[in-house]
Amino acid sequence: MKILNIILFYLVYTIFFQGCASKNSPTAGPAVQDNSDIRTIEVGLVKEGDKKIKVQALLGTPSEETNTQDGSTMTWWFLPTDYQKNSYKTLKEKPQNLEGVKYIKLTFDGKGILKKKEFDM
Repeated sequence: MKILNIILFYLVYTIFFQGCASKNSPTAGPAVQDNSDIRTIEVGLVKEGDKKIKVQALLGTPSEETNTQDGSTMTWWFLPTDYQKNSYKTLKEKPQNLEGVKYIKLTFDGKGILKKKEFDM
């Protein structure tokens, strides 16, 4: 019986501490939307007068969106990628530190037509 208890204790001890020791701490950084890389050429395809559905098809899910009776405003926040020139990862929300962060802010009227485009790419 003592041998069984010792073996059980050893297994639990090994599994618990092995699991704790093997975890790598992730680097702190802003949350990025999956499969959301965008290139500057896609940003150039968005023009005033485009519909909201076309813009969302090109740019994906916005990081921020506000809606009013007069229309809506959508903002995308981006970080440059390391693996491709003029390519950016879309952030899930506005970061605390805006150093090196790019954005696109689009304003739509009540009918979903793009009226104003602001960006820093």
